[in-house]
Amino acid sequence: MNKILFICIFITMIINVHAQIDKCATLPPQFEFSETPFTHSIDPEDLASFGPVVFNIYFWQVNEFGGNNEKPLTEQIVLNAVANLNIEFNPANIFFKYRGFGELDSPEHVTYVNYELNSSGELTCVIHNEIDDTNGYGILNHCQTGDLLEHAQNIGAYKEDAFNVYVPYGTDNFAGKSAFLETYLFVPTVNLTNPVLIHEVGHNFALFHTETGWTSLTENGEPDPNYEDCEHVTRNTDDEDYYNADVKGDQIPDTAAVPNFRNEYCILNDTEADCSTEEEGYKFHWIDDCSYIGENADCQGTPFEIGDSDVQNFMHANTKKECRNNFSIGQYIRMREANNWDPYGTYQEAITDIASLYEPYKGEYYIAGPLPNNYIPPHFQPGFEYRFVECESPLSTPEPYSTSNTFPYDINNVILQIDANEGHHDLIVHPNHTAIGIISTGAPDNGFWPRPKKCYDNWNRAPNGGSVIKFNDDVFNTNVTISSQDSTAINNPQLINNLESGLYKIEKTYDDGSSQETVIFKENND
Repeated sequence: MNKILFICIFITMIINVHAQIDKCATLPPQFEFSETPFTHSIDPEDLASFGPVVFNIYFWQVNEFGGNNEKPLTEQIVLNAVANLNIEFNPANIFFKYRGFGELDSPEHVTYVNYELNSSGELTCVIHNEIDDTNGYGILNHCQTGDLLEHAQNIGAYKEDAFNVYVPYGTDNFAGKSAFLETYLFVPTVNLTNPVLIHEVGHNFALFHTETGWTSLTENGEPDPNYEDCEHVTRNTDDEDYYNADVKGDQIPDTAAVPNFRNEYCILNDTEADCSTEEEGYKFHWIDDCSYIGENADCQGTPFEIGDSDVQNFMHANTKKECRNNFSIGQYIRMREANNWDPYGTYQEAITDIASLYEPYKGEYYIAGPLPNNYIPPHFQPGFEYRFVECESPLSTPEPYSTSNTFPYDINNVILQIDANEGHHDLIVHPNHTAIGIISTGAPDNGFWPRPKKCYDNWNRAPNGGSVIKFNDDVFNTNVTISSQDSTAINNPQLINNLESGLYKIEKTYDDGSSQETVIFKENND
């Protein structure tokens, strides 16, 4: 709790002395670590040197007092959120294991706190002790996140071994919020399945906004003509007077020096236009194709060199949400270096093993005996391409996960294939008689393919039907007689004994869609 309190106090100090603050509320760039591991590398070979790491993730629906929630979570929403995280973070060999979702109610009395301009024109959190917030934390104010986190921890609604995503049904004056080098974040329901969630997890992994420090304002809210501490446009590392991309801005050299797209026009042109509107606010931000068409410059007067990938970067706080679609190599490297540094130990607590990705998030494997009522087969989280390939095993239970396979399988016989973007999650099940192949096209070496794991080859269940095919010439040809069998007939223990002599193929089908074929040559019963 001391660590969380320190962060909240520091953010409060920043709010009181700066008119512009980062509403995502990560530790601001003014926060100086005594020693950091960040190399500022943008080398793909450095990125490829990081092995896979898997983090647990859990979601918390935040209700009003008494349980009311106007936009409750569903399994569909949270699974889509986890799928999006894996698709975007897997290129850094970062994976997320979905561990479910729960809920918590706000306390009966929540103090009303508002984010207001004071008499000096500074944004600050104003506490109204005499007023209750009737929405509790259901509609979460930017200034209430620390109180919500403390409340959640006090009532046991916090998992030390996972990323904790707190999901109010609405927010007041912010789209999402997270903590630098921590494993908790706050994102409203409406932003769980768009780039806001990805942006906030980027902050958890030590990424700043790409527009950090692009300008400074005077007390009157105008650009400071003496400000020279911005990130410079040049990427020429030999130019000692101008190159500073590794220590200014977001400290990542392969993201360009960029302005705040949301209010650049109003700030630099001293306009009285209403920059709360998209038309004026994004004056230099080409909305239709998410490109930049401005002609502005850094604080030294060097014209910006802004490509589409810079406008569309996940970590620009004020580009349009629908435009965000990429991380840079340097951002991926910084995230992995932050994971390894882990100064608070929070990442390590949330790490699980690769084997967890081969475990279902719900359902169970049939082993033996009657099929349970309302049986749910093993389901797997979306976000990967799955190839369930034919396998054989002497075990009735799934083979234990191991780095080397001990069972035969046919990599070319794919019984079920699921796309990473599959929206019908009930299709992602583990068929009997198959092993699991996981593919992430963005991850190094395509994730974990071709190395199928967890062969499930259970023949204990009785078939639901089938057929008996007699080869009338006692050779394999098309001269056959096919006799369909219902569940009673195909399970008759005397089925083979009752057959006449000859060559047969007995086909058995099962409820899970699998089948078994057995060829026999029946000799005379005498």
